[in-house]
Amino acid sequence: MTSPSRTVSVPSSPYRSHRVGDVSNAAAGARVRLAGWVHRKRSLGSVIFLELRDGTGVVQCVLEQGAAAFEVAEQLPLESVVSVAGALALRAERARNPRLATGEIEIHLDAIEVLSRAAQLPFPIHEDSPVPEELRLRHRYLDLRRARTRQNVLLRARVIARLRELMAAGGFVEFQTPILTASSPEGARDFLVPSRVHPGKCYALPQAPQQFKQLLMVAGFERYFQIAPCFRDEDARADRSPGEFYQLDIEMAFADEQAIFAMIEPVLYSVFAELGQRQVSAPPFPRITYREALERYASDKPDLRNPLVFSSVPADLAASLLAEGLAGSTWRVLLAPGAARLSRRFFEERANAMRQAGGELVWLICSEPERGPLARSSAAVRNGLRQLLSAATGDAIFLLAGSAGRVQRAASELRGTVATALELVQSGCHRFCWVVDFPMYEQAASSSATTPSPCRRAASKPCAATRYRSSHTSTISCVTASSCRAERSAIIAPTSCSRRFESLATTRLRWSAASAECCPHFATAPRRTAGLLPASIAS
Repeated sequence: MTSPSRTVSVPSSPYRSHRVGDVSNAAAGARVRLAGWVHRKRSLGSVIFLELRDGTGVVQCVLEQGAAAFEVAEQLPLESVVSVAGALALRAERARNPRLATGEIEIHLDAIEVLSRAAQLPFPIHEDSPVPEELRLRHRYLDLRRARTRQNVLLRARVIARLRELMAAGGFVEFQTPILTASSPEGARDFLVPSRVHPGKCYALPQAPQQFKQLLMVAGFERYFQIAPCFRDEDARADRSPGEFYQLDIEMAFADEQAIFAMIEPVLYSVFAELGQRQVSAPPFPRITYREALERYASDKPDLRNPLVFSSVPADLAASLLAEGLAGSTWRVLLAPGAARLSRRFFEERANAMRQAGGELVWLICSEPERGPLARSSAAVRNGLRQLLSAATGDAIFLLAGSAGRVQRAASELRGTVATALELVQSGCHRFCWVVDFPMYEQAASSSATTPSPCRRAASKPCAATRYRSSHTSTISCVTASSCRAERSAIIAPTSCSRRFESLATTRLRWSAASAECCPHFATAPRRTAGLLPASIAS
């Protein structure tokens, strides 16, 4: 348990004169009264040590045999609620505990008042040992007392408080939009609430406050934000609670892509740097195009902590490979420094995984002599690959061939697996980036027709798309996309069309910039994505 960084003055009461986190400020020998839960108890026969916990920390209390409260302490179960009184004393030098904020003091008790005696606990509170989730949820009030769960709850509160400070400093106004509203298609099923006043009709819980915030934009509130609850009847995800989640929802007028970047980056950096425990890349975050992300990292959410990148195979080298019987419409090569030390089994397992994905993987180990399937290739192919990647002795070259989609999925997995095996991935840090210029449409697998890209919603006109991703999979992983769609609402005219930036995140961060074409006061949308749509659609 750690005490808060900010001390809050709390008036004394019949139950306590100090909070545990503030008791260190009292002078040695002063009489204090504390209240809280019995966190731990150790009995050494003639001495009993109690650790008392409240919302601000833990302090050690001592009772010696013969004290009036000694027998009470002997029979006291853990997690009982007590109010204790005694004299504050400094611990002996060898008995101090640097892991506790109150580790230099202890309370010599002479009185214990049991406010609530605890029953037998279904699982330990003072230990962070594994407990089945079903048991934790059944006794949720106990689970919330455990250090890890408690710290997560407090971290969420600090994140939201810091977000509000940053948004207010940026000139944003916080709004609360209605929860009971009309249905507005957002890509998932609605939760419905039957109406008592209007039999046979229902309200819908909002999947996002989209229409309300656009109403605010048209009304002239140029900078809006909300810690918005979103209700979506969808299956559980690895990074999202089923049913409902919260997001930082932002709307801006007179904004373009660069304004969004400039506003979001300091917010993300401040929250992660101040409240996180890892090193964070400082703004401005790198901008990576969608095409570059696929070609170099084989993913539209690249992990920049991994230094390995793919390279394209030049046309002359590809022709030589085709002549030697290695066919494929897409070629990628990856240099793995120092991978010659990896076992043969490692290389064969990667080749089998690629084969199951419908592609082909061969490799060249740069040693004396050279090893691997490509060692049987011509000298021109081997030397061409080594020169292309500036490979040195002890390195390994992976060559992937196959159809574009299959190679991309397998290549992304290969990049992560190889970097992990070679211990190349940076730890203890976040590396943020923006992935920009997402396509509006993608090529259908079975025909030459185009279909809407899964990362985009249906739009009436093409707009530039921007996607933000974190390099750390356990943290923020946001998606922003500028899109354009006709509003189906009585609030905004059916003929109106709004463009926005939208972001969905694993930590529920969301922001958007709106511009309504029906209103000349708003900035125009970002540039259109060129070369992705037929001219008839783009016009």
